[in-house]
Amino acid sequence: MLDPESEDRQAFLEWVIQPVLGRKPKANELDHLLEAIGDLSAAAMASLRSELKARQLLCKAEALGMDAILEVVHDHLPAAIATTRYYQTLQALVHCSRRSLLPDPKVSEADRAGWEAEIRQLEASGIR
Repeated sequence: MLDPESEDRQAFLEWVIQPVLGRKPKANELDHLLEAIGDLSAAAMASLRSELKARQLLCKAEALGMDAILEVVHDHLPAAIATTRYYQTLQALVHCSRRSLLPDPKVSEADRAGWEAEIRQLEASGIR
């Protein structure tokens, strides 16, 4: 439900580029790519994977180099949906039915009530 973070985000980015890179990315390449993609959602990164595969096919290349990958990354414009994504994340947290699936399973009821209050504020401002 939630976008990948930390090591999961790195692993997800490897899943995005490894098929077109033709090898596992080096640590410095991965760091550079993580910086370049910013806070793209998992869905946007999956879309980026499709774009990279299309570029590889158009170029009729066995693999794309890092420069070509970065060119596609820099051309990719993320949707301006940060507030909506935050709203969706709050909804996922509030409606999660198992503590073990939450980022912090020890979350308090006060925190959960705070999430619900934030949802109401966002909805009052027109976010849904």
